[in-house]
Amino acid sequence: MKRVLIVTDEVAPHSSGGAGFSIHALALALARRGLEICVFSAVEDTTRTPGYEEYEGVRRFLVPVVHHPALRHLKGLSNPGLLRHLAAVAAEFRPDVIHVQNCSKHVSFAAVRLAARHTSKVFFTARDTMAIHYGQIDWMRGCESAPDYRVTLARAVKKARKRYVPARLMIIRRILNRDARAVVCVSEDLATAFRQNGIHNVVAIHNGVDPSLYDGIAANDVQDFLAQRGLSGKKCVLFAARASDTKGFGVSLQAFGRFAQSIPDAVLAVAGKAELLAPYADAIERLGLTGRVVALGWLSAELMRVAYTAATVCVVPSQYLDPFPRVNLEAMAAGTPVVGTCLGGTPELIVNGVNGYVVNPFDPAALADRLSILLTDQALREQFGAQARAHVASLFSTDHYAARHIQLYNEASI
Repeated sequence: MKRVLIVTDEVAPHSSGGAGFSIHALALALARRGLEICVFSAVEDTTRTPGYEEYEGVRRFLVPVVHHPALRHLKGLSNPGLLRHLAAVAAEFRPDVIHVQNCSKHVSFAAVRLAARHTSKVFFTARDTMAIHYGQIDWMRGCESAPDYRVTLARAVKKARKRYVPARLMIIRRILNRDARAVVCVSEDLATAFRQNGIHNVVAIHNGVDPSLYDGIAANDVQDFLAQRGLSGKKCVLFAARASDTKGFGVSLQAFGRFAQSIPDAVLAVAGKAELLAPYADAIERLGLTGRVVALGWLSAELMRVAYTAATVCVVPSQYLDPFPRVNLEAMAAGTPVVGTCLGGTPELIVNGVNGYVVNPFDPAALADRLSILLTDQALREQFGAQARAHVASLFSTDHYAARHIQLYNEASI
């Protein structure tokens, strides 16, 4: 096994979420282990033409696409235009392994079926729940020991509404069970959801991060970052996800409002442009948080690492099955403790009360309590931060991430 073709809807730096960065991290880590890697990806940039490029030493073939939200569930089953390019790349590259990642938006699940015509070693990685649902699994209302993730017809229709496609989930299930050697989920919790919805041969491999990327961040870089944004001397609660209720921004505002007066030097810093906070303008004013919620603007991957290092604490209270948020990994690699959700894969990374806190994301009082503890207790915060970085370095590094995948690929050869 020498050549691996990674197929994905998006890849860094042409990615709006953590999945694309995790996929690129995997490609880099596998390449460092001596494998020949090619990445096939869609890119939402119609100024490009289909073709190869090299990024950080990894060869990739990018195909420009236009996203049509109304057609996503249909095109997610089969996208002939993209599949023609994929077939040509696979025929030229002649991979030993084809590893399809998130593909529900552009590349389509038919890519798994196509891959099986080029090699017997086909794998699929799920980084969200789109293979078993029409969006996020979000009907939980607290921390449950044995959650019911089964997607009933009623739940599917309610989520999809007019975009419901009869037999879509059955078709995807048949493709994955027939054509994929293994379905890799990025957390045990996501794997549970897939098993509950009829997907077989499921394994969990957590995402990885390279802690060494944070070693070169100088104190001056952190100070400059804060000064340029008027945050010098502030205690920053970093919210590094899309500002939405499902990501927990609403409950973060409520929690912050509970201790804003008692911790006057605290700010809620949001990674993103100011206009993304517009839907929450009334809530910010009502909670008396005007001037205390700061948009950091668009940040490159390099500046995000500085932001994680500069943060006092990071908050990730997602209110849905958030498979394995990359925000947690990045913050902990930077030595910044996280207060995260009990839903999804977060409890598989954060050891509650040891390197961070896990909370019910529907309980703003509990979230406020844990945040205020870390904001006011520097010794505990530093202890948690050191434990967080050590935990990530020992169990969630990109080397560990790559090794688990190589083991999976090799087992398929037996």
